[in-house]
Amino acid sequence: MDLDDVRVLVFLAPGIWQHREDAKSVGDGVYEMSFVPPNPGVYYVFVQSTSLGLEFNQSTPLMLSAVK
Repeated sequence: MDLDDVRVLVFLAPGIWQHREDAKSVGDGVYEMSFVPPNPGVYYVFVQSTSLGLEFNQSTPLMLSAVK
């Protein structure tokens, strides 16, 4: 089952930059999105799907580190 309401929120700690985008299904329950970090730093990635009852603040964040 592919969901059409999977959204991703990426923000640069401590929240000075953020990007929201719909994730695209690539099949088998896997979704993707891409972004280019504008600056070095630690980025947090959260997922939302209202049809699953999952809000951004309920998802476990993925932490990414961008370096120059």
